[in-house]
Amino acid sequence: MKPFRINLFLSSYLVLLSYSICTLLAYLHYRLAYSPINNWLSDLGNKISNPTGAIYYNAGILISAIWLMMFFIGFSIVKSRKNRIQKLMVFLTQFFGLIGCASMALSAFFTIDNPRPHSFLSAVLYISLGTAFAFSVAALRYNPKWPRWLLLLGVLAALFDLLASIFFNNVPVFEWITVSLFLAYVVLTGVSLRSPRTLAVINA
Repeated sequence: MKPFRINLFLSSYLVLLSYSICTLLAYLHYRLAYSPINNWLSDLGNKISNPTGAIYYNAGILISAIWLMMFFIGFSIVKSRKNRIQKLMVFLTQFFGLIGCASMALSAFFTIDNPRPHSFLSAVLYISLGTAFAFSVAALRYNPKWPRWLLLLGVLAALFDLLASIFFNNVPVFEWITVSLFLAYVVLTGVSLRSPRTLAVINA
């Protein structure tokens, strides 16, 4: 079980680092006006409007998808030995999480300058990851030592993703907020799962 714990902890940080560094590099090459109000994050991966920087953003998406996949695989450490419902919640977290990761990886190849497949993959990505985080909250709530505020953050990330996908899917700033909530939840979950104390009750 220990290798999974290490992978989950490290992968949560590597998701954040990979995405942040590559996004920054892509932004530094972006020659047009760029802001959360007017631009999607994916605009940094546009091979037409950001010909020299798109490779950094798209590489970051692909690398982050791989580390996020490791995060969801490592999530199996919270699986209860006795609670079947909790086991199901963990399985659904991983199932939808891996679908989201696959969509994320594919979006690095079908970039925003190829709008039809990119829009489809983005929709699957956000819906799948939002659903995965919702089920992760359902799984983690069985542990009385799990921080309640972190459960609320997971709920907020899932709900905001749902609202942004349905009602504000044409407003770029909501994508920025959704991604920020996703990254915060993944990293803070990885930090919390580093401590054996948070796993002791579930794995008893």
